[in-house]
Amino acid sequence: MNDQPNLRQFLDEVHSFAEDGSPAPAPGGKPDKLTPIGKVIEIAGSGSQICMDTASLLGLQSSKDPAIAMSGQVGTQVKMVVRGNWLIANVRTLRADDSGEVVAQVDFLGEGSRDASGKMSNFRRGVTRYPIPGAEVHAVTTDDLRSVFAASDEAHIEIGTVYPTDDIRGALYVDPMLSKHFAVLGSTGTGKSTSVALILHRISQLSPEGHIVMIDPHGEYSAAFKGCGELFNVDNLQLPYWLMNFEEHCEVLLTTQDAERQRDADILAKCLLAARTKGKDLSQLGKVTVDSPIPYLLTDLNTIIVNEMGKLERAGARFPSSA
Repeated sequence: MNDQPNLRQFLDEVHSFAEDGSPAPAPGGKPDKLTPIGKVIEIAGSGSQICMDTASLLGLQSSKDPAIAMSGQVGTQVKMVVRGNWLIANVRTLRADDSGEVVAQVDFLGEGSRDASGKMSNFRRGVTRYPIPGAEVHAVTTDDLRSVFAASDEAHIEIGTVYPTDDIRGALYVDPMLSKHFAVLGSTGTGKSTSVALILHRISQLSPEGHIVMIDPHGEYSAAFKGCGELFNVDNLQLPYWLMNFEEHCEVLLTTQDAERQRDADILAKCLLAARTKGKDLSQLGKVTVDSPIPYLLTDLNTIIVNEMGKLERAGARFPSSA
């Protein structure tokens, strides 16, 4: 009787065990119990902590699954079982404790249902129940990440893939993103400008009737949007004079200095306010100041200034009256 096929199968299983860093599935198709890589040591509102075994983390680095191989590193995810659900947390910081184990600060991202085979589905943001200290911590697999980051049919923008995988698309949902403030951050040369241009192009394609105003003081985006946007700069932008505030009016109209400039500025403020309010229903305008962007005519301002100058009386400009 030839035992060579059975020996070959045994060697293949041993080799698979050594590369994956986890036991091969048990006969009958039932998965073996997951091997934890650590435990929860603190749950707090400002941030929770887990403790991970260094040897377990090093053993997972040879896994064929890139998500498992990256387990425990900053920016990666771990998971815990809480009442039949998988709770996903993001690793924020790492440090070594006195015993040589790795202590990590984690932020909880959300939770998903755990089926009989241990797989996660129906991931949703937010946490309904937190784990207690001592709960086991497990490595996150690529299938887990696919459940977390899978894009739905809602309007979204694909900006890349979820690291460390190469087939899970990273998506931004347009409506939730635009309903709040957000920032694109990164060091020099990491592609911030390219990412912003991609996001705005996709938003324009998804909402062709929408309007986007971009302030680009460094001129980085003119080439990216010259075919689908209107560009304004100092060469073609024309603004009405009445949009200038009072300080800008002073820069244009006043030539005096020091005490005389302050006197002339007081006169100009009075005249400018009168020009802005001339012929206007003040009850409809509310509070009006010299900086209010209310249209006025330069001829009106000139007339008011001339009339005001006629009221000026200087010492010595008139003879003393006789008794």
